[in-house]
Amino acid sequence: MKPVRNYSADFETTTEAISRSETRVWAWAVCPVDCPEDVEIGIDIESFIEYMEENNGNYYFHNAGFDAVFIMDYLLRNGYECNKTGQSNTFDTLISKMNKLYQVDIVFENSKRHRSRATIKDSYKKIPSSVEQIANDFKIPCKKLSIDYDEPRPIGHILTDLEKEYIKHDVQIIAYALQTQFDQGLTKLTVGSDALSSCKDMIHFSRHFPTISLDIDGFLRRSYRGGYTYLNQQYKEKTIGEGIVYDVNSLYPAMMMKRLPVGMPYPFSGEYNGHKLYVQSIYCMAKLKYGKLPTLLMNSGGFFQAHHYVESIDEPTEVVFTSVDLAMFFGHYDVQVIEYCGGYEFDSAVRIFEPYIKHWMDVKNSNTGAVKQLAKLMLNSLYGKLATNPDVTGRYPVLDGDKDAIEYVLDDEQQLREPVYTAAAAFVTAYARETTITACQEALDQGRFIYADTDSMHLVGDYPIEGIRIHPKNLGEWKHESSFEAAKFLRAKTYLEVVKPEYRTSPTDNGIRVTCAGLRRDKRAGLDLDSFYIGATVPGGKLVPRKVHGGVILHESDFVIRDI
Repeated sequence: MKPVRNYSADFETTTEAISRSETRVWAWAVCPVDCPEDVEIGIDIESFIEYMEENNGNYYFHNAGFDAVFIMDYLLRNGYECNKTGQSNTFDTLISKMNKLYQVDIVFENSKRHRSRATIKDSYKKIPSSVEQIANDFKIPCKKLSIDYDEPRPIGHILTDLEKEYIKHDVQIIAYALQTQFDQGLTKLTVGSDALSSCKDMIHFSRHFPTISLDIDGFLRRSYRGGYTYLNQQYKEKTIGEGIVYDVNSLYPAMMMKRLPVGMPYPFSGEYNGHKLYVQSIYCMAKLKYGKLPTLLMNSGGFFQAHHYVESIDEPTEVVFTSVDLAMFFGHYDVQVIEYCGGYEFDSAVRIFEPYIKHWMDVKNSNTGAVKQLAKLMLNSLYGKLATNPDVTGRYPVLDGDKDAIEYVLDDEQQLREPVYTAAAAFVTAYARETTITACQEALDQGRFIYADTDSMHLVGDYPIEGIRIHPKNLGEWKHESSFEAAKFLRAKTYLEVVKPEYRTSPTDNGIRVTCAGLRRDKRAGLDLDSFYIGATVPGGKLVPRKVHGGVILHESDFVIRDI
C-alpha cells in the first residue's frame, strides 16, 4: 500500500475590515512535509479543493479550527454531506464538546468515479506554539514574515512577491517542525497522544495502569487539579523594585519519578488509616492559618475561578484530595472535619516512568534546535494525557440558515471511552503543587514572596533565597532564571517585569517582559509600568472568532485588564 503523504497547508483570508458579513480565501499554500521547498500556491478555495482531490494525504493547518471552517463551509454549500462515513462526496469530523476541531476526513469522487481522500489535521495540537515561536525554538532556516492583513484584495487578486514569500514561509516552518516529529516516529493526532504512545513502547503500561471503571474514575478525577498560580496580595498592583525569578528544572518530569499509584484502587470507608497512597473525600469547613499560603483550588471553571484559591470554607463542603494535597490542606488550614466520607487506596511504585523520562532527557541534552525542542514537548505532555476525559461526546457542523454560516451542533448521544489512569496524573500535579508551594512558603516566611506560576516563583530582592535546592540543571531543583529592575503584578498570569540588561536579547531590547492572559502578544509591546494596571484598555487587544458566510472572521476588539 502506498504510504499516505503529509502536507503543510495554510490559508490567507479576508478580514472584518473588508466585510463583516462574509469572508473568503484569497491565498493558499501547500508543501509536502518531507519536501518543504516544493511549495504550491493558489488564490481561491476552489483550487485548493481541487489540489486535495488530486493529492491524497494528511493536510496539517496550524490552528485548523480556523482554516477548516472555510473547507467545511465550501463542502456543505457544494453538495457534500457530513457524517456519512466512507461514502463519496462526504466528510466526517472530530470536534469536541468544547468546539475544538481535531480532524476532518473528506472522500472525493471525480467524474470518472475514482475516489480520493484527504484528512485535515491540526499541527498546533502537535506543536502548541505560534508559527513565529516554532521558527525560533526549532531553529528553522526560514522565519515568520509579516503583511498587512486588512489590505483590499479583490477576487482574482494577483499575489505580490511579499505575499507569496509570507505564506510560503508559514507552511515551510510547520513542515520542518512536523518532519522532526515524524522522524522520531511521532505520528499521532496530538503531542499528548504521541507522548502516551512513546511511553507505552518503553514501560509495561497496562501492568501498572489497568483500566478503571468510569464511576471510580469520576470520583478520582475530583482530586485532579492544575498548577499553583498565586499572587501575594501585599504586592498586588504595586510597582516593585529589584527582584529575582526562579524556575524548577523540568517540574512535571521530575514529579513523574516520585512514588505514584498503580493497579486497581481499593475502596475504604470513613477516614483512611493505612500507609499507602490514597484519595480521600471529606466533608469539612476550614480557615487559612495566619502566615500560610492558601493551597485549595476549587474546581469551579472559568479563567478567574480556575486561579482562585480558597482562604475559608464557611459552609460544610465535600472536597476530594489526594493524600499529598490533604497533608498540605491540614498544614495550611485550621480544618473542622464534619465527616470522613471514604475513598480509595492504591499500591504504588517509584520511578515508573524513568525509561521514558531518561530517554527524552537524553534526547534533550544531546541535541539542539528542533530535536531538543521536540524532547521538551514530549517531557511535558505525558502527565496530562493520563487524565484524558473519558467523555468524548462531540459536535458536527451544519449550515445555519438564519446566520448563513457554519454552526457546531452537539451529538444527541453521549460518547464515552475508557479512562487512561487519572490517579497518576492527580498525584503528579499534587507533587508539583507541593514542590512549588513549599518553596514559596519558605520565601514568604523570609518576607520575599511575590508570585508563583506552576514552576516559577518571583521574589523581592536580587539575591539568593535560602532553604531550597538550587542547581542550573538538576531535575526538580530550582534554577535562577532571571532578575528584574522593577515589576508590577496585577492578578494570576498578568504581570510585567523589566529584566536587567544581562537578560536582554540585544542593545535595543528595553527589557520589558509582559505576561497577560488573553491579550494578543503583538499588542503587549507598547505596555510599560505606567500603562499596566487594572482597568487599562488595550485597543484591538483580543481577536474573537465569528463564523460568517464562507468561513471565519477574527473580530478585533478592545482588551480590558480586569480584576478577579
